[in-house]
Amino acid sequence: MVTSASLLSESEPTDLVRDRVRVQRALVDDLLEISRLDTGTERADTQPVPLGELAEESVRRTGLDTQLTVTGRPVAQTDKPPAEVTVAGTTFVVRDHGPGFPPDLLDQEGQRFRIGSAERGYGHGLD
Repeated sequence: MVTSASLLSESEPTDLVRDRVRVQRALVDDLLEISRLDTGTERADTQPVPLGELAEESVRRTGLDTQLTVTGRPVAQTDKPPAEVTVAGTTFVVRDHGPGFPPDLLDQEGQRFRIGSAERGYGHGLD
């Protein structure tokens, strides 16, 4: 599809087709990576992020007299996902380009590839 889309003549519809092909390719790449991680043929390149220190640094940089309470030594083990941070006025928006959880699944976060109906079986939710 990528090669075919690259052969189309330049036009607005072509731009739309190429955009959708890019999105689909990214989706397939992500699913392949997840499959490789699940089977152990690939390992995530993670790093520890000390959340208390991150919060302390953020508060310190404001220069404001702020009380911060950090319980224990919380650490998030994470890879380096691409994200966007937008600041507009007093609003911070952080976006990681994932679809997020639908409201009915929020109480079950952490269960990857949950399929809404048992008769569909297991997998990556592509059916």
